[in-house]
Amino acid sequence: MPSPAIDNDGTIYVGSYGHIDFPRGANPSEEMLSRAFHEGWKMECDVYVIDSSGKMKWKFKTDGPVPSSPTIATDGTIYVVDIGDTEHAGDTHHAPPENLYAIDRNGELKWKLTNDWGFYAPVIGADGIIYLGFRDDSLTAYLYAMTPDGKIEWRFSDAGSGRVSWRPAIAADGTVFVSGDNLLAVNPNGTLKWKYEHSAGSPVIGADGTVYATCGPNIDLCAFGGPGH
Repeated sequence: MPSPAIDNDGTIYVGSYGHIDFPRGANPSEEMLSRAFHEGWKMECDVYVIDSSGKMKWKFKTDGPVPSSPTIATDGTIYVVDIGDTEHAGDTHHAPPENLYAIDRNGELKWKLTNDWGFYAPVIGADGIIYLGFRDDSLTAYLYAMTPDGKIEWRFSDAGSGRVSWRPAIAADGTVFVSGDNLLAVNPNGTLKWKYEHSAGSPVIGADGTVYATCGPNIDLCAFGGPGH
């Protein structure tokens, strides 16, 4: 499972890579697991919501495995990304469409965005705008800014930037940082601010606005910007 996310009231949200629902009372032996694999038993993938005492409040079924932590908005909406229906990907010889789900605090779907390319977990700005990074097979990096009801405010793309590999990060001035094969700084209006043309890990922003990330071919620790920049 990916790391959980915890709300202010102690509620825990966690996705799963999938599980098989065996018949009630069955002992999942090695033989049964082998049978399940070879016969293509349906794998269930869910987001689990658990209270602070460990009791499950509800679960939400996704189309496929959930590889990253959920993102929790101040209004209680939970944003979850999956990697699509991997069980049936071989039927089409293409990667399955991936999904971003917006789920309300009671476990009901508010809206869903589906795309043929790889989503990464979103981040939410102080104004409630959702920032979602992804990439496609043409090695174009994308960043979407979306309203809480799922409408796209603007789209940013940078051809040839390659993979987007991490959740975006937002600075106090609204600059959004997207990283992977490059580190991109995107203005709050969706225009490119600057670009570091080497690989970069997940960006972290210091209190003074300095952006830290592992970067470059030697995987150094790099610092960008900061006071006066």
